[in-house]
Amino acid sequence: YKVRWSALGDDGHIVTGAFDFGVAGVKGAAPAGVERLSSAGGGRGAENAATDGVVRIISRWLGILAASFLFGGFVLVGLLRRRRGAGGGDGDDGDVAILHAVAPVAWLIVVLATIEGVLASARSGAGDGFDFGLLTASATGVSDLVRAILVAALALMLALTAKHRRAHDRIRLLGGAGVLLTYALSGHALAFPSFLALLDQSVHVLAAGLWLGGLVALLLVTLRGNVRLVEGARAFAPVAGTALGVAIATGVLSAVREVDRWYFLRWSDYG
Repeated sequence: YKVRWSALGDDGHIVTGAFDFGVAGVKGAAPAGVERLSSAGGGRGAENAATDGVVRIISRWLGILAASFLFGGFVLVGLLRRRRGAGGGDGDDGDVAILHAVAPVAWLIVVLATIEGVLASARSGAGDGFDFGLLTASATGVSDLVRAILVAALALMLALTAKHRRAHDRIRLLGGAGVLLTYALSGHALAFPSFLALLDQSVHVLAAGLWLGGLVALLLVTLRGNVRLVEGARAFAPVAGTALGVAIATGVLSAVREVDRWYFLRWSDYG
């Protein structure tokens, strides 16, 4: 007999393995095919990155990049307003109109990535079909479920404030940060969770998202908007420099925590 097993971890990854065994016959007679049994009758489990799938990986990264753009981009809008001393009204942002034009596309990507994440978690079991009960079977599944609830609530808020640009901007900024947090509080950080580990991961993802999203937004408003590069860079530089430094420091801590020993880099497909 060959037994194939799989286990879904809190980090959302599936560990699989197999072992074979035989049952002795009458008076201890060897079973048929005994020569094919492994010496110990067992086998080591393995983490296979292929279980994530190309679609899941691409969708996850697109969702993170889109959320980063919303977070960092509208932090940049706020910094530019403060630097110009823009005082009120919803019609004084013509120089960053490109961000308001791209924001709905970024939001759509976040929505689609969220749906894909829920469906992927529902298919993470041993069977071939969907089991939405798996969304509460692991901590990463719960993160996917929380992200879906958050995105649905944000979509409702955006619909209710359709005529208020400033309110939209705040919702997009806070929504992007919230979505990034749900990505931070999933995966490897949940394998051996602790308050410090989750805090480090959260700060790391938010800082990296702020830096990356802000840089993309800065390129857009300088290349396709009416913001001079010097003005935009001066507004964003203090925040960008701080965010990059925090991302590097927390990233190093995260790497040390998760890798732990050098041989882990060779032990699994993830390494």
